[in-house]
Amino acid sequence: MDLSTSVGDTEDAAAGFTTFRVPLPEHAAEITGLISDLYAISASLTSLEAFSRDARYRRNWPRVQPDIDLVRKSLKYTVEDVFDYFRRIDKERSPESYRRAWTAMDRWFWEESQYSLSTRLAKYKNFLREASDVMKDRLEDLPLLSAARRSLKQLLALQEQRLAPNMGRMSLNDQPPPINRPPSRNNPRPPSRNERPPSRNDRPSKNERPPSILRPSSRNERPSRNERPSSINRPPSRNRPLSSGSGGEPISPIGDRRRRRSFERVRPFNPQSPQSPLSPSSGTFSDSFPPSVPEPPSSPLTSSVSAATTTSQSTQNDLLSYHWVKDVFSSYNSETAIPDSSDKAGCFDEPQSGIKTVLKEQGFERVLQLAFNDRSEMTAYFYLREKDGRARIVCKVPHRSRPSEYFCLPLNMLEVVQKGPCLQLCRRRNSGKKLILWARLKFTTVESMVVFFCTFLALRSQDEGRPVEDIQDHELNDEEEMYGGLIIDDSYSHALRVYQDKITGAVRLQASIHEGVMDRTPVWTAFVTNHLGRRSWLKALDARTVAVRDLKLAIFISTEEYSPPHTNRGEHLLKFASRSDAEGFLECMQEIAAAAH
Repeated sequence: MDLSTSVGDTEDAAAGFTTFRVPLPEHAAEITGLISDLYAISASLTSLEAFSRDARYRRNWPRVQPDIDLVRKSLKYTVEDVFDYFRRIDKERSPESYRRAWTAMDRWFWEESQYSLSTRLAKYKNFLREASDVMKDRLEDLPLLSAARRSLKQLLALQEQRLAPNMGRMSLNDQPPPINRPPSRNNPRPPSRNERPPSRNDRPSKNERPPSILRPSSRNERPSRNERPSSINRPPSRNRPLSSGSGGEPISPIGDRRRRRSFERVRPFNPQSPQSPLSPSSGTFSDSFPPSVPEPPSSPLTSSVSAATTTSQSTQNDLLSYHWVKDVFSSYNSETAIPDSSDKAGCFDEPQSGIKTVLKEQGFERVLQLAFNDRSEMTAYFYLREKDGRARIVCKVPHRSRPSEYFCLPLNMLEVVQKGPCLQLCRRRNSGKKLILWARLKFTTVESMVVFFCTFLALRSQDEGRPVEDIQDHELNDEEEMYGGLIIDDSYSHALRVYQDKITGAVRLQASIHEGVMDRTPVWTAFVTNHLGRRSWLKALDARTVAVRDLKLAIFISTEEYSPPHTNRGEHLLKFASRSDAEGFLECMQEIAAAAH
């Protein structure tokens, strides 16, 4: 199969995006991520074409060819849309015209598929990576391939469905608007669709010529990362914009974080949703926010947690069957005991009865259950609804002399406060100014508490319902932030922090989203306490890159949207945004190790 046209189109789109970074410095990181993903897609297509002609691998080509065709067709539509928006830039190439094109492009891709262009490119990239593994006789991830294939088929169906009515309105003599290709390719671009939904009625006329788009001189050339943020003392939060290390203007102002990252699910405005899913007087669920269904408890939570399988009532696709939450409680191999306290676990609200039927009717599925091995014998369950990511937590409190009681709330109504070995789940009142204790969960190890905490924050952030405003529970009270810096993590800018528990001394790394509506949402965490006494577990590969040996990540995002960077030997890569960030990280870890030993 000749994939050169797809390779050329993808690289041309990447080259076009390089012109956006200077006029749009506030979006430089996102734009660089798009460029990186486009070049990664190009490289994968080039490798796959080579594999198809290699006698050692071409026997596997029939296995992946249908999938490659799927990506190629969808990618063609995507790249054509990108070039359509490049045409919106005026001849003077003013920053305002770039901003209008960028904003309209962002809106268009979201409206078409309900996720961003960044997410779409990540899907292509990861799917092609899996196809390459199949070609090279590596063990493929069948559930991941199946889920990714369904997702891309759904996207292609949307793209082709959009094209059909437009083609019906075109006569045989109609000519679509010309697309100005970069000068490096001689083959003409396939005709693009000349009609768009009403939201794109500001497109240029057919006679307008877009600005020329320059591309790198060589296929192997990569865009520079000079526009990336320089060193920062602490990763940015909702209350602190990301600023340059030289004290210049903020790179990403808090009030203008409109660009969606691949991990930043946008929560669509729902005018029918009430301000609060609970009636202040009755404490019962309204019809708009159905509660969750409890299931039989799983194995006890002593120092570990087991994930339950998806409920048998599922009638939707099986994406929830492979949800990331099912793996996080088996993702650590250390156990750091937490000193006990006299606080008792429990739920402190009116129990809800008959919630199983309601949940079944509303399409929620159980994705995780945790049994706590303490006097309360409580069980906590997480429930999700696949179509919109809505999340619920159910707490079961058993009784010896009467039936068990069940308590349920949406995650976006709760805030987490640590008190010793307990996580207190609190209802927010008066816009978060007042917290009312709803449930108290008691943990025996630092690791299980941290993973539950991060899981709760991630699921709440990925919930597409009403977002939690002015949230204050980014960190655990007993942890101290020892370091903060920026890393380029799978082509995205994340905030890397080092936390140390002030009571037990346990140390962990955490990468989080650093901007947008999902600011501070955990992407992954890893416990490194046992690594501190080892030699060479950290190795600087260059001024900005550190390799970490035997790092086991608990990942709080879909494998379709995040793939941890690593070396050929399996070492995790931390690619820092600046030399000073890398140096600061190594110095911090040396100081922690010296103090511990």
